[in-house]
Amino acid sequence: GIRRFASMPAYFSERSCRQGRKRTMNRRHPPVHAAEPTEVCEDLAYYLGPLHRHFGHAVVESSTRLWFYPQARCLAAQGRLPLVVMPPADTPEHLRRFEVGDLADWQRALLELYGVAPEAVRFVRAPVRYRRLIVPAQAWLWGGRPARRAAAASSPPSPLRSGDELQDARRGATGRIYLVRGPELFWRGAVAGEQVVREFFRAHGYLLFDPLSVPLARQVAVLQRASHVFGVQGSGFHLFNLAGNTTVSVGCLGRLGAKASRSFSGSLEPFVGRFLLQSPDSADASQDPSRSATKYRLALHLDVSRLLSFLTTFDPDLRVERFDQRAYALAIAADRERYRRGDDSP
Repeated sequence: GIRRFASMPAYFSERSCRQGRKRTMNRRHPPVHAAEPTEVCEDLAYYLGPLHRHFGHAVVESSTRLWFYPQARCLAAQGRLPLVVMPPADTPEHLRRFEVGDLADWQRALLELYGVAPEAVRFVRAPVRYRRLIVPAQAWLWGGRPARRAAAASSPPSPLRSGDELQDARRGATGRIYLVRGPELFWRGAVAGEQVVREFFRAHGYLLFDPLSVPLARQVAVLQRASHVFGVQGSGFHLFNLAGNTTVSVGCLGRLGAKASRSFSGSLEPFVGRFLLQSPDSADASQDPSRSATKYRLALHLDVSRLLSFLTTFDPDLRVERFDQRAYALAIAADRERYRRGDDSP
């Protein structure tokens, strides 16, 4: 569960790589100066590790050990299986919240999808020894393709079980979905002119769906029923890691660099039928040194013919001759000016 590597330098060694120096585990030298456990737990427990504060990363980096939790509960006395959660290496503000166990609503909902009751969560703040601890293999890794058997364990029937709750969540679902990212995310990786693309899809019968407008279980159920899903690259697509839909066609307008996009694609492809991502032509990166140039950038898809070809490949039923290229060009210019001014209002 080590997250702050610098705190245990004797346990790591460095080696040269193309990016410079890389720190790796030195398995020959265990962490001899680790503090002795202040507590010993006799009961069987289940290891989760750090629970990320960002939804997409929580799904692909934190919940990957939860696939076995529903089955493992039968091993515990009366089915009460504690879930061991550790503080993430994160912002001081989040660590303060974590210290009192103040999980966000979506974090609780994510755990509940796997049958974890809130009272089962155990926050580890100091070294502790468990006599019996279940540590499942991770079903997948960020940017890595899971083995077929691991993916199957984490996708359909998924954490959601069939029953009245799932059937209720599926009511009102539609086959064609456009995933909406809220206007408050404009500074955090927007695509210039996206509102024109969005309206184009709406005109072709796509439902504009904002996942944050409904509970997590309903978000998952909607995507389980979808035949086509399109939108701007973002963490909302990681709902497929929970839902699994081996027949859906998924399309993304990219907003990140090549390396991040490869990791994004690799983490999703095993859980959908077909995944297509159109990388941006260029980007207006933030010149503010306090902002990350990767996170705070305006992705540009200026080659309209390339964009329309991508849309046709994604869904041949789209009438791309009706795409309003003039409105798209004007929207791009307006978004770039808004970005230049630093205006993050809707």
